[in-house]
Amino acid sequence: MYKFLFLISLGLGIAPYTACAQVSDTTKVPLLQPVAGIRIGVDAFNLALQTVESDRSFWSVEAEVLLGNRLFLAAEYGQASVQRLGLGYNYESEGQFFRLGLDYNFWYRDKKGLGALFTGGIRYGLASFDQSLFFEGSSTYWESFNGDIQDEGLRAQWVEAVFSLRGRLFNYLYIGPFLSVMAQLQSPQENLVEVNDIPAFGQNQALQIRVGYSVQFLIPFGSAYKK
Repeated sequence: MYKFLFLISLGLGIAPYTACAQVSDTTKVPLLQPVAGIRIGVDAFNLALQTVESDRSFWSVEAEVLLGNRLFLAAEYGQASVQRLGLGYNYESEGQFFRLGLDYNFWYRDKKGLGALFTGGIRYGLASFDQSLFFEGSSTYWESFNGDIQDEGLRAQWVEAVFSLRGRLFNYLYIGPFLSVMAQLQSPQENLVEVNDIPAFGQNQALQIRVGYSVQFLIPFGSAYKK
């Protein structure tokens, strides 16, 4: 299901690039430039995924500070929760997260970003969350039994390699898919219940792959992005 939805997202993301392609030039573009604007948006893919996965809740806001058209300072904040129901147990994980990193635009000669963007970058991620486990059962010796275990103030850290492909629609609206490979740096240590889900990271494993679809609006500064 994830791969199918992502392929649809990829097709929709690539579609506008032909329309917004622009003639590049050979003018030398410095690596560091004055701040040209801010892009603010959401991950539409994961927001839409909640409609088919009722046991998950997710929202986030992402922002990019454009240090010219080659380097983008990226940040994201959000909240996520997951509930897993099974025979005799109910597991819940809920918390908040943020990401901070830097992107490099390989297509920086595309007339100051008015067309398509192809970026690669790194992220540092941190999640703070609580989890709980309710269980019940019965046996021939103890009859019925139940319990409720809670872990609070858990933290996890990771790093990501992120790649995105975005096109411009309607002047300052950017859309397109992204792919992220995440490696866990630190998992919760002082927990009573084995951690199953980490907000924004996913299942508690060493490596995770994340796909999404960004919808962003550009707020330009000065005349950097005027036609």
